[in-house]
Amino acid sequence: MNARDTSALGADAPSDAGPGTGSPAPNAAARAERVERRSGAGTRLQRVAVAGLFGLALVAALYFARPLLLPIIIAVLLSLLLSPLVGLLERIRVPRAAAAVVTVFSCLAVVWYLGSYLYAPAQQWLDTAPAQIDELREKFRVLLHPVERMQSATEKVAEAAKPNNANPPPREVVVERQSLLGLLNDTQAFVVGTLATLILLFFLLASGDLFLRKLIRVIPRFSDKIVAVEITRTIQHQIGRYFLGATMINIVLGIVVTGAMMLLGMPTPALLGTIAALLNFIPYIGSGLMLVITAIVAVITFDTVSEMLLPPLVFLVLTTIEGQVVQPIVHGRRLNSTPVVLFTWVLFWGWLWGVGGVAVAVPLLVALKICAEHIPSWAPIAEFLGGEAARETDRSAR
Repeated sequence: MNARDTSALGADAPSDAGPGTGSPAPNAAARAERVERRSGAGTRLQRVAVAGLFGLALVAALYFARPLLLPIIIAVLLSLLLSPLVGLLERIRVPRAAAAVVTVFSCLAVVWYLGSYLYAPAQQWLDTAPAQIDELREKFRVLLHPVERMQSATEKVAEAAKPNNANPPPREVVVERQSLLGLLNDTQAFVVGTLATLILLFFLLASGDLFLRKLIRVIPRFSDKIVAVEITRTIQHQIGRYFLGATMINIVLGIVVTGAMMLLGMPTPALLGTIAALLNFIPYIGSGLMLVITAIVAVITFDTVSEMLLPPLVFLVLTTIEGQVVQPIVHGRRLNSTPVVLFTWVLFWGWLWGVGGVAVAVPLLVALKICAEHIPSWAPIAEFLGGEAARETDRSAR
């Protein structure tokens, strides 16, 4: 190799000299940084895409697994509510299996008694429903008369604007009715789900802490065992207290609504109070639906506007006191979430699982908040689900 080739090779080869000598080292570092930034952005995008696909798959799985999961969740929640009663019977030397049987049959007896007591008023509503609907239509006709006149005038103008030869084809109205086979399938699904819930509830009450002990044995690390026990105990305690507090609040609300409707002269006040107590388990939606029911019954029952407005106004005052004063005192921070999150959560589970999803939505939200507060990687979820009052309490504690 001659001197000319050696000099040419030296000119093409990269040099380790500093930036003052025109070295391409800084350009290479910038290119490497850009490549690393792009790869990091691509990794984050892939994670978001995978999380989105996992979320969609989870929603689809929950939707199709409703007949299996809903009885299990209801049985677990009822076991958390009834476990103190089983423990009380066990402390007076009743075997746990026998205590579970007594508890389950006692609950069934209470439900049967309430159903028998409310059967006559409910049957009265069903028998007089057509006449009441006609009466309600007559009372609203005065209010809807201007709207009907405007609609009639609009239809006449539309008919006059049509060409003479424009004759619309006759429309065929098809009324779809549920077949007897579909009704039998729905009844069969309800009966099977109820039996599965009762049997699973008995086994959960009779087993006690068996599954918690098995879970602790399976978890390998001691720190994870402590966290699992803390989460489980907190969920049991808070959901049990939530159900007990909500049940007591709704029973008192039902009694107060029954007395108020009786004083106002409303028909079947006991049935109205029971419906109010049951619907109050559903946040926001239940009280709003009960307000509409009370207004409809008042319009059908009374003739003057003041008498029609008084029952829904009284119910609105009672449910406002219950929601804004009594619930925060009884529940504390267990339901301390923003109304938007709580309302959206209830709507989501109602869309996913129907009435059963609405019933289990709030306990599932409480359990999710507890898990998010105890797992460090779930801190963003806890921040999103928490309310302002919880945030202020944490700041003052720190």
